[in-house]
Amino acid sequence: CVFQDRGKRIAREIASLENNLPLSESNSIFVCVEESRCDIMKVLITGPDQTPYQNGCFEFDLFFPVGYPFAPPKMTFLTTNGGELRFNPNLYQDGKVCLSILNTWEGRPEEKWNPYCSLLQLLVSIQALIFVKEPYFNEPGFEKYMCTERGQHLSRNYNQQLRHATLQVAVLEQLRNAGDYFQDVVYQHVWLKRDSIIQQAQKCMNEAMLIKTTSSKGEDRKLLYASDSDALSLNVVAQTVESVNRELCKLEKWIAKRKDPLLLKTIAS
Repeated sequence: CVFQDRGKRIAREIASLENNLPLSESNSIFVCVEESRCDIMKVLITGPDQTPYQNGCFEFDLFFPVGYPFAPPKMTFLTTNGGELRFNPNLYQDGKVCLSILNTWEGRPEEKWNPYCSLLQLLVSIQALIFVKEPYFNEPGFEKYMCTERGQHLSRNYNQQLRHATLQVAVLEQLRNAGDYFQDVVYQHVWLKRDSIIQQAQKCMNEAMLIKTTSSKGEDRKLLYASDSDALSLNVVAQTVESVNRELCKLEKWIAKRKDPLLLKTIAS
């Protein structure tokens, strides 16, 4: 009986997503359901504009456990560059997603999962609470520094690292290694956002050049990288920017082969 209720609830959740998932030029949520296993999903969230995650494609696995809907879905974050990157204090290198609604973080009772919570509510919560303008302050205890000069300085440094990591891993590596589930979504997203991505790449270059000039080091790198990384060196950033430009050229050829009138129009423009 519990299993049947679980299956019916999952079916209703999937049906409710079709016309309710956020879909905009700034940021969107995409879901892919296994045909043979409706309790397993792939989720792709694009980084919102005006955040360090802008233009990135961030992928999750989602599973409905046997106890659903009394127990929350299980989610694993996949865009970690092989366990090297922690894109947010709420996203761990091992894939753990730390949020009250998933019961993976302590929170007020009303913030925790209950049978009346929906899958849509969960996905929108991840988008709204994790992919934010100043993720540095998501780290427990750091919010008290939000209005201080020191806190803002550290937040800017953290965002600078995130912008390059987003470009390198959530844009470039997604282009190179997009799986079958979201390949078309990733390709079309990056193509439609290409001008913004080029500007993002130039901003990363400018920031790397400033670091080299001032001999300043990124602080609190441990929040982002699992190991001591030189990811913001001018040479590394320059290689990333060059690779992005090269992949965009390849992507234009892919778009042309698709012969999609709307996409072909963007090439002409």
